[in-house]
Parts: sequence; C-alpha cells; structure tokens
Amino acid sequence: MAALGKTLLLTATISPPANAVKLARTDPRARLRDYLQALEFYLALPEQVVGRIVFVENSASDLSDLRQLAARFPNREIDFISFSGLDYSPKFGRAYGESRLLDYAMAQAGGILSRLPPHEPIWKVTGRLRLTNIGQMMRGAPPIYDMYCDMRNRPAHWMEMRVYAFTRHAYRHILMGIAERLREDLHNTLAAETLIYDHIMEYADKMRIVPRFRTQPIIAGISGFANHDYSHGLANNLKTATRMVLRKVAPRLWV
Repeated sequence: MAALGKTLLLTATISPPANAVKLARTDPRARLRDYLQALEFYLALPEQVVGRIVFVENSASDLSDLRQLAARFPNREIDFISFSGLDYSPKFGRAYGESRLLDYAMAQAGGILSRLPPHEPIWKVTGRLRLTNIGQMMRGAPPIYDMYCDMRNRPAHWMEMRVYAFTRHAYRHILMGIAERLREDLHNTLAAETLIYDHIMEYADKMRIVPRFRTQPIIAGISGFANHDYSHGLANNLKTATRMVLRKVAPRLWV
C-alpha cells in the first residue's frame, strides 16, 4: 500500500461578522460554496499527495454540506471542527482570528493533528482557495524543515499567509499563542503579513526555517479582500509568471 501524503489543514470562517475589516466577500452562502469547491478539489487529489484533511471553522456554522461531500470519499481521513471563535473586535484583523483558530485546532486531542509525529509537515491553506499545484509544491519542498514559508523583502517585508507548512514541533515553538502579536489595531501602519514576517525571522537561527518556496504557488479562488478571482486578470497572471521565473533565475531576490 502506498504511503499517505501530507496532512492538509484548511482554515475557514463561513459566517464572518458584518463589520469585518478588509473583507469584501462576506456572504455566508457564497463563502460556503467556495469551501465546498475547494474541499472537493483536495478530496479528489490522490491520497499520495493529500493523505489527511483537517477542516477547522471558527464561526460555529453548520458543516453538514461539507460532511456530505466528504462522505463521497469514504477512504479519505478527514476531521471537521467548528467552534465559536469570533468573540473579538473585527479591528484586530483576520490574522488574529486565524491564529486563534489554529491554536484551537492544534490543541484538539484525539484528532488527526494530535496523532501526527512532532516533525511531520502540516500544510496550512486558506480553506476557500485551491492551491492547484499543491502536489508540485510538496514534491519540491525540502526533505527536512520545521517551517516552510514564503517571504518577500520587496516592496516590503511580507509573508504569504494563505499557504505555508510547519511541523507540530515548530508550531509549539514559533506560532502558538501569537495572535496578540498580529493585532492590526495595535500597528496601524503594518499589515499582519509584515508582523508575522518579523516574528518568524526572529527564529531563523534557532530552527530549520526555509523562508522561500522553491515553487511558485498557483492559487485559484475568490479573494476575500477584493472579491475577485485570483486566476483571472492580466496583472495577477503577470505577477505570478514573473515570480515563477525569478524563483529560478534570481532565487535571492525576494519579490
């Protein structure tokens, strides 16, 4: 029997607060459709690519439709977690809420995440989005790491928060309990992507952090911030193509 692939952790907020900051895609029905489309994409991948899926949702929404979809794939191991985790000011920012969501998911006893060896990678992906080249990204990742993420130095310090990978060991030492550090209301001039960049780079000499993806992520789905399709538009496609080339010809240029 072939070995199972990596563990995929999908983060979700089906019903965001009406006054959510920097969020244009707020309709729960539209967001649920996004999650269903993304989950079906990942469930249809070979088990040698994605072996286990953890879907964690923080607005205490009904996951019946998602569970029914997963039931069509009886051989796939999947955990569904839904809890009430939006008891904070929307001004704190979405990264604050996602950090708390991840803490909640990682603390669950008896589930997939708790059974993983401490140094086995977990791939976190924003649950509405489809990382269409996830298999290529996993195959191209370093054989050993604590955290595998994508940093940019230009035009500003920035970490790609839609997708990154970490081990349980790294989560405990780097990411656990950092929600307060990502509060955008305390840093009016800085985005959470900059705040987490600075935080993670503090561990660059202490842990095995690989701060640049070897493969350019190809993301499909609707942007929550702008409510537009990532896979459409000349500017977006040109940006992706440029970064894809630069990873090969100028890997030290973080853009």
